Amino acid sequence: MKGPALLLCSMIACASLSAAETAVKEQLTWAVVHWPPIMILTGKDKGLGRFDIYLKLFQKHMPMYEHSSREMNWKRMWSGIKKGHKICNILAFKTTERAKTTEFSIPSSITLPNRIILRKSSLEALGSPESISIVELMNNPALSGVLQSARSYSTILDRLLEKHEQGSNISRSLVDAEHLIKMLLRGRFDYMIEYPYIANYLAKKQPQLQVELISVRIEEMEAFSISYLACPKNAWGKKVIADYNRTVNKLKHGREYRSIMETWHDDPLELKAIIEGYRQMLKLH
Repeated sequence: MKGPALLLCSMIACASLSAAETAVKEQLTWAVVHWPPIMILTGKDKGLGRFDIYLKLFQKHMPMYEHSSREMNWKRMWSGIKKGHKICNILAFKTTERAKTTEFSIPSSITLPNRIILRKSSLEALGSPESISIVELMNNPALSGVLQSARSYSTILDRLLEKHEQGSNISRSLVDAEHLIKMLLRGRFDYMIEYPYIANYLAKKQPQLQVELISVRIEEMEAFSISYLACPKNAWGKKVIADYNRTVNKLKHGREYRSIMETWHDDPLELKAIIEGYRQMLKLH
């Protein structure tokens, strides 16, 4: 074969090989949601949420996929997964009902559940406990608490509130979490219930008030919650989950992996709980 012809054949072969390699790369769409500081899709802190960082880490260590992100609300995301669409969510909570139509990974991260948020001075007046019974707290006549109207605070807490809220020191408000944090910082009431990292993030936006907020574990709640990757319950979803599980097992013992869980947590009690939850998670698989 003459030189030019040989060169042409080589070029065609290389192009075919390159096309074949590209074709094998599966498209993986990550469903994302703006939920500061868990995921931050806009503003000066864009990309600095805990699961923003986890997402970048897994995309880096799963090069067999062509990664893209798509913002969608929870209803649309769960509906898409149920219909078998090629989307996955990295911060999902596993339930018996969801498991019927969703493929879940092994435990991949832990998060602190809703906690009691109060001023440091209020906590000290209570003797600085590491945990508090929400039932006892809401029946303390010396205190006042405010919760958001029509919000679910978890199955466990909702049941307790339904049973004990009437006649307690709790009132309900239509304002959002950011406004409640401002009111708490200004001493308008004594406590609220919120995810600690959300409370921390919102409180930091009010540095002029110079008041320290503390989060305390609710005794009736589990110490931590586990999050999973959720994908559709089909062959594609099972393959993604298998690849993700291998990546989790490769990364989860590293210091970087644990430190991401600590993102946006400054309170020593919270950090202590995160570390303990992380150790428990490692024992689960």
